[in-house]
Amino acid sequence: MALYGLYMALTEGVAKALVGDCAPAELRGRAMGLFHAVNGIAMLLASLLVGILWTSIGSQGALVCGGSLAGISLLMLLLWRKQVSHLE
Repeated sequence: MALYGLYMALTEGVAKALVGDCAPAELRGRAMGLFHAVNGIAMLLASLLVGILWTSIGSQGALVCGGSLAGISLLMLLLWRKQVSHLE
């Protein structure tokens, strides 16, 4: 639980600052609301998926699925970053 708290402490403020910096001043509140709504829905769906996997195939299967999705996300980020660097 302490690791999750550390993760949130290190990332939540940065994410809010990014949304605030990217949104025009007149839409900043709406952008923050949309960011938090999408973030909350994503966390709800992720929790539901892990709960279903944990119940149906056990803790090991749920953790393997989570690790696999994290690995796929990392790969997609690296590929996206490579594409963006070619555009500059």
